[in-house]
Amino acid sequence: MASEEAILAMASFLDRKSPVNSVLFKHEICFVLGQLGEDAKKALDQLKITINDLEENEIVRHEALSAYSSISYE
Repeated sequence: MASEEAILAMASFLDRKSPVNSVLFKHEICFVLGQLGEDAKKALDQLKITINDLEENEIVRHEALSAYSSISYE
C-alpha cells in the first residue's frame, strides 16, 4: 500500500521525536520508501532531514540517501 497516509506514517518513524529509536527499523523504513519510488514523494522532506542529521546512525543516513535518490530520480 503506497497511500499517502502509509507513506507519512512510515516517514514519521524517522523523526527524532519518534519513540522508536531502532537503527534496524529506521533502516528498513528507508529501504521500503526507496522501493516505493515516486509513490513515496511525500517522504522526501523527512528523508532529507535524516540524511543531514549528523547525530543519526550512518547506516540509517546511507539508506535514507539511497531512498531519496530512488524516489527523486524516477
